[in-house]
Amino acid sequence: GAMDIILNSEHGNAALSILRHPDLDPGQLLIECFHVVECSAPGRLHISRFFPPVLIRSLFDADGNDVSHLPLEGFETVPRRFDREHALDLLRTQRKLIEHGIRLADQAAQRRVSGLIEAGVSRMLGAMTVELKRLAALRKVNPNVRQEELDQLKANALEMHQCIQAGQHRLDAVRIIVTT
Repeated sequence: GAMDIILNSEHGNAALSILRHPDLDPGQLLIECFHVVECSAPGRLHISRFFPPVLIRSLFDADGNDVSHLPLEGFETVPRRFDREHALDLLRTQRKLIEHGIRLADQAAQRRVSGLIEAGVSRMLGAMTVELKRLAALRKVNPNVRQEELDQLKANALEMHQCIQAGQHRLDAVRIIVTT
């Protein structure tokens, strides 16, 4: 699960940082998660026009309070590093808190998915409706526009609707922050 990403990852999707923030007391443990909301669709549909991948950032403290309102820019990097042994020790001793924070972040991301899907469907339906009307009007004056073209456009719109509706979020990165 998510703890495995933190403990075993060497690919940049998990980090442990020491940071300073004027609104936070030293010694606090924060769990920052980045989820990506996306849908998969055949490339021919160019679905990203209507539903590009969206990054959702969530930040929770050790008590489970959502502190996502604190912007990334407000954190100051402290030029100190954890050695691997201390980092692993911290992660092991705080495992339950970290797992709880990751669950909370997952729930927060899930709550935002339906709104993102609605917006994507709305963008797609608006654009496809305009295109269908344009093609239908063109067909009336141009016999070279075939009914099959309209039918294909409608089929593409239905397929895009299904793909966008199936959009999901996935955990992309986790950062454990210790404030100083």
